[in-house]
Amino acid sequence: MTKPNQEEYVKWYNIAREHINNDKIIPKISDNEIIKNISGENWLMFIKGTQEDRANAVNYPEPNVYLVIDDNTLEIGLTFNNTPSVDKFKNIIKGHSDVEKTELVKKLLALNNQYLTCLVRKIRKMYGPSPKHTTEYEIQTNTLNDEKFEKLILDCVKIREEGIKNKETAEFASYFEGPVVELIYIEIKQDKKSFTAVLDDIVPIYSLCLDVKSDEQYEDNLILEKIKQIDSWDWYLEEDRKGLSEILKKRFNIEIEHTKLRKYIKFIDSE
Repeated sequence: MTKPNQEEYVKWYNIAREHINNDKIIPKISDNEIIKNISGENWLMFIKGTQEDRANAVNYPEPNVYLVIDDNTLEIGLTFNNTPSVDKFKNIIKGHSDVEKTELVKKLLALNNQYLTCLVRKIRKMYGPSPKHTTEYEIQTNTLNDEKFEKLILDCVKIREEGIKNKETAEFASYFEGPVVELIYIEIKQDKKSFTAVLDDIVPIYSLCLDVKSDEQYEDNLILEKIKQIDSWDWYLEEDRKGLSEILKKRFNIEIEHTKLRKYIKFIDSE
């Protein structure tokens, strides 16, 4: 990648950061850190659910927003780009809370006709070379409905099952084939006003996606609520986790190894 292209990514990242003005969504980082996050395939993950660099964030179980700079255009996508994040997409559509789904669908249907939702097949033959991405189909985002969401989810499952089968005869043990869901994709001209308008559309949807809990997070919260019903639960959590696991089993029929209760200390510390 040439230096001018790198400088363009720095420019648009900083425009986005200044416009959003929320360091939790787009943090202030150095030009060198921005450049470090540019993929060898010429894209920048500029909104992500972790402050880690791109190499680690690509495996994070949350969606991200990426930017591709072409000669005269900007491509922007809100994508669920790995197996854990696709599982979260399924949970958003078919999960525990209808409130988040209703609000999400409302925002998606309010988008203009330029926005697309894409199902992509990602194939990595081995570690090292970049994966190959092939678009299976596109849907105009503001036409999404329950039937189209259901098809997306079923097709994600189908692609993953095909990937597992193809791995059996693959040349390399690191072979991977799976779905990527680009919930929102748009291509616009390189214009600050157009870019910031897209950010105003995408960021609220991205934030809603982050707020939806995965199945594991949902179950963790249920267990934490039960723990807090136990007298002196905080003492047990710190001093006698084995005793706490026995109480959970006796009172609520919840089986959990006392060594695994350590993670709930982190949950409580973060509240």
